Amino acid sequence: MSTFEIMRFYDALSEHYEEVYGREQAIKYTVLVKEASSLIRGVIADVGCGTLMLAEFLRLRGLARNISLYIGIDVSLGMLKRAKARARELESGSKPVEVELVRGLAERLPLRSCSVNTALAITVLCGGREGLHEDSHALNQAMKELMRVSKEAVIVSVLNRQESRNLVELLSRQSKRSWRGGSDIFFVFGACLKRA
Repeated sequence: MSTFEIMRFYDALSEHYEEVYGREQAIKYTVLVKEASSLIRGVIADVGCGTLMLAEFLRLRGLARNISLYIGIDVSLGMLKRAKARARELESGSKPVEVELVRGLAERLPLRSCSVNTALAITVLCGGREGLHEDSHALNQAMKELMRVSKEAVIVSVLNRQESRNLVELLSRQSKRSWRGGSDIFFVFGACLKRA
């Protein structure tokens, strides 16, 4: 699936995304928080942020107090439009979260090197409609970009399905640790690639 097709798919889905995937995402986020809450602090880049469901989930679990800035990056204008409405809610109230939204691609992140504490890409690095097209160059470039922008950790998840077997095996060999959560397998990677 090309980047343009992914954008169109998520633009069309954006209005109903939470109805379709909300429950599944909440399961993933629960496991993410259980396994890696200590890594969710400082400046966070949520690549493929969708409607900012993860940011809201973190606020509701009391983890927003550890976040100084939440950067949501998505290629879909439809998703970013929904995220903008949620960002206003997150930035107000008794436990505000500062949010910046940016349109961008995982394989060309619009961030400086080592500029975030943790980069997250939940169900972005996979084939088909759910993430990057099945292009090994794009997948490799996305991983390089996630590693480049993060000072401390990169957390990615991949759908646990037959089409993802090769990617899961590759990530398993390179990651510091992994775990299963919902329909995904999560992987944690270490500090950023130093500035070139």
